[in-house]
Amino acid sequence: MGPFDLLVDLFQTVTGFRNRSDQRVRVVHPSHPYDDSGNRIANTVVSNEFHTSESIAERIYGPTPVPNRTEIREMHNYLVSMITSAAVQRYKASIRERDDCHFVLPLRKELWRSFGPVTRTGQSRAERTPAHTRRARLAITTCQKVLPIWEQQIPQSDIAQRSLRLAERYLAGDTDDETVREAVNRFVTGVENTAGTTAAELNAQLVGWACCEMLYLALFDCYVGEKTVHDAALDDWDYSLYAAGAYAGGFPFNEGEFQSDSDRLQEFWFWYVEQAHRIAE
Repeated sequence: MGPFDLLVDLFQTVTGFRNRSDQRVRVVHPSHPYDDSGNRIANTVVSNEFHTSESIAERIYGPTPVPNRTEIREMHNYLVSMITSAAVQRYKASIRERDDCHFVLPLRKELWRSFGPVTRTGQSRAERTPAHTRRARLAITTCQKVLPIWEQQIPQSDIAQRSLRLAERYLAGDTDDETVREAVNRFVTGVENTAGTTAAELNAQLVGWACCEMLYLALFDCYVGEKTVHDAALDDWDYSLYAAGAYAGGFPFNEGEFQSDSDRLQEFWFWYVEQAHRIAE
């Protein structure tokens, strides 16, 4: 017997391990830590003849149990993520295919509907549903993205900043509807009074309008019905379009100095649909 064999024999003697045909293997199914009597079965053992490439757990305990609620929720979230990922690619393709790189209102409405139904109370106030919260969160995040444009061009006014703070308080339940309504009326007047003389200042004013529309959405949610003859007009006051116009230097349907830059517009709308995907997850 060589030195290596001596070491192996010593190890087997100390540990009690022997490679015998009756060696038994400990098996514990992670989904069945207890037996029918409520006792832990961590010491359950089976003989070698059961220790094959097939599932030992299924031989002993039967088929794998039905997923629990946590597992079902994880599977649901995974499927939602897959669906929304496909939608993001479809939205991007539609933006890329247009000469003006615009994300048209019917598709924006489809995106908003994907968060869930719009539910309102008798006074037309939006109910605080998860879908409403997601749409409001997307609106707030969108206004935050273009806030630096306002701060740079209209530093004398903090309307945009106050709008964002108020929206956060409203979603948190720290203020009421009437307070927000009164504030929006003041903010609208304030934005009207910030009209500048340069193209950059006029463009920055769009951020203020986006913030006002963001607060309206927090109060009443958004219109997500089917396409109507009013869709073109809705583009004039939708918060996301105001923000896109501020970011891209104008609107796609304008001409001359106030027409949006298509590259900047595509960059904004790509960011928008990706942000919506993250919020939906």
